[in-house]
Amino acid sequence: MITSNPLIDIPVTQYYFDTFVIGAHHSVPHMIADLLRRKELAALAIQETKLEFKKKEYVKLISMIDEKLSTVDMNELNDLEFVESKYWINELSRRVAIEVNTYGRIRPDTLDLLLCIDEEDFGTIMKIAAGITNKLKMITDYAESMAAPVPPLMPRQ
Repeated sequence: MITSNPLIDIPVTQYYFDTFVIGAHHSVPHMIADLLRRKELAALAIQETKLEFKKKEYVKLISMIDEKLSTVDMNELNDLEFVESKYWINELSRRVAIEVNTYGRIRPDTLDLLLCIDEEDFGTIMKIAAGITNKLKMITDYAESMAAPVPPLMPRQ
């Protein structure tokens, strides 16, 4: 996954790291590649910044990355090419679901990528995206049903 800022612009927390950095990956090889990239960027940021509090945050980020990398087999990085199709099936499924739920349609740049996919993978992507969309709808419906009732004497506009 590519974020606008691959480093963490907020105080580095374990929750953020585990949920939004680690949790965003579709495969271990992609996670390893992303963490190595983030580590390199953090090391560069340490050299370039003059602000001590930012240096401490980057050092903490590097520590979290090193800790996570110590729990995986680094040889899995060699499988990056092998898992690439799985990555794109999951990535495009998420994109389609997000775009349909937010824009009501698939955006042209995503559609352009989808048109490059073979028919079998296209079907898989659409099936996964529909499942995500249905799950989001169920969660939304449940949340709406759990809302507190409006008191009968509440003024309304």
